[in-house]
Amino acid sequence: MLAGMSADPPSAKEKSGSAAAPRARRTLWPALVGVAAVLAVLFAWKHHAIAAWWSGEPRPQVTRAPAPPVPAPAWAIDHANALRQEGFTACKQRLWALCEDKLDAASYLDPQGDAAEAVRLARQAAYEGLHPDASGSKERAPSPPPPSATAARSRGSSG
Repeated sequence: MLAGMSADPPSAKEKSGSAAAPRARRTLWPALVGVAAVLAVLFAWKHHAIAAWWSGEPRPQVTRAPAPPVPAPAWAIDHANALRQEGFTACKQRLWALCEDKLDAASYLDPQGDAAEAVRLARQAAYEGLHPDASGSKERAPSPPPPSATAARSRGSSG
């Protein structure tokens, strides 16, 4: 036989040692390129968030503008005015919790009607009546003004 050659077939270790390395490189490169492509796409898509996270900056908060107030229908304004009158009556009788409940119910139906001065004063009187220590004086809570002018003004603006 020739010098340096043996008659024995090469062992499995000798075969796999040289042939396995190129095969592993051939299957590893496409996977690495795929991972790099995915990372590049994610970075291009979310680069602001990634940069903010990396630098420790807080994420910007997305805020929506409040919806413009929707005018209440005429029946709701009429019912709210009736509830306000009941609330004013309860305030005159110093039934503070009932007064506040009626005004709250009216506010739910017609939020814009709560801007009236008589409603503000009645709410203040109800609060001071329910929380006498918060008013700062030991006197009795003041009576709300007569609501007749406010009710007429509220009905006139509903149309």
